[in-house]
Amino acid sequence: MSANHAYILRFRLHSDAPPDVRKRYNDVYEDIISDDQKRFVPYLRSWIDVLQAEGIGTSVDTQLLNRSEGGIGGSTNTTDRQIRFDNYPERMTTWKKFGEITLRFTDADDKSATWTAKDLSAFGEAFKNSLEAKVSRYCIDFYVAICPLSI
Repeated sequence: MSANHAYILRFRLHSDAPPDVRKRYNDVYEDIISDDQKRFVPYLRSWIDVLQAEGIGTSVDTQLLNRSEGGIGGSTNTTDRQIRFDNYPERMTTWKKFGEITLRFTDADDKSATWTAKDLSAFGEAFKNSLEAKVSRYCIDFYVAICPLSI
């Protein structure tokens, strides 16, 4: 990653998903954007299970992150890379939600552990697979966005 940008992954339901799938997705979405760890941690555990089963990431990458917003990775910002839920705008919106689940990838401050494009794809596919297991196969898209670090 460049010094002034971060990568985020956004996940959303296909626009033509049937009503029963939309309902399941909305339930998952509301759990994940919640600030209640009891609601979102099960999704992180499911994701970690997929990562470990597929041999993706290191033992540090595949641990629960000790942060209020939830995520995975090492809890030491200086030396560990992390992936955090970044759904604050979704939580704070009362009138119109986007329906996107957002993950933000951050490198270690000292750059000893960084994310590559290959990592983004592998971790993103694993998260997509864990979501689809709860919602419905082949109904979720994800894309990578490059954002200024100031967001």
